[in-house]
Amino acid sequence: MLAPIIWLLSTSLKERSEMFTFPLRLIPKVFFWENYVKIWNAIPFASYLKNSLLIAVYATLITIFIAALGAYSFSRFNIRGKQSLLRFILFSQMFPSVLLIIPMFIYIKKLGLLGSYTGLSIAYLTFLMPFSTWALTNFFDTIPVEIEEAAMMDGCSRLRILFRVVLPISLPGLISVSTYCFLTSWNEFVFAMIFMGDQKQWTMPVGLAALTSQYALDWGLLTAGGIISLIPATIIMFFFQKYLVAGLMAGAVKE
Repeated sequence: MLAPIIWLLSTSLKERSEMFTFPLRLIPKVFFWENYVKIWNAIPFASYLKNSLLIAVYATLITIFIAALGAYSFSRFNIRGKQSLLRFILFSQMFPSVLLIIPMFIYIKKLGLLGSYTGLSIAYLTFLMPFSTWALTNFFDTIPVEIEEAAMMDGCSRLRILFRVVLPISLPGLISVSTYCFLTSWNEFVFAMIFMGDQKQWTMPVGLAALTSQYALDWGLLTAGGIISLIPATIIMFFFQKYLVAGLMAGAVKE
């Protein structure tokens, strides 16, 4: 699993002449750090990084807020056809998101949101919401109802119970789902390429892909940008690992 990442790092630290020598060398003769400096000047990389970060955070927050409301309703209320609805939500995940590009493009253009963070985040909701709602429903099902009944006796409303009681208890699940939403939005390419026409609004995957044509495939810049794009995912996994493991294990054992 780490082999491509190690080779990516190795290539980013090589001069162009050393990249194509034979036999191939994993450790460069001279560590060429200029690729990491040059990429900030050769392309508006800081702008791409900012756009990716803002869109990923924006889409994650909206998804978690709406999915939490829907998941709590599925978990606590007796909705007619609830199991069928949950199966339909899961079934919708089987279709590739690329099928939604044309209708989403038309709708977002009519709303006047084409080329905006809000428009792209709404497009991301179409494939983030189903999984998030279905996953959070399973997490909420593991929380004893008696805790909420005690809060109701103290005068809490349903919304207050959700935000003050249920969500804090479901922190591992929220972090697991939020990580999925953030990394999916961070790495998404097709929607960002189509919905963001202005180069200043490109995300990092789109900006790095443009290197293949604009700069005749500069492997040094491309690999250096790839390593930098891995940093947010690495940080998230490093700090939230214990919550992710707890979220994955939640509901694994039934008493």
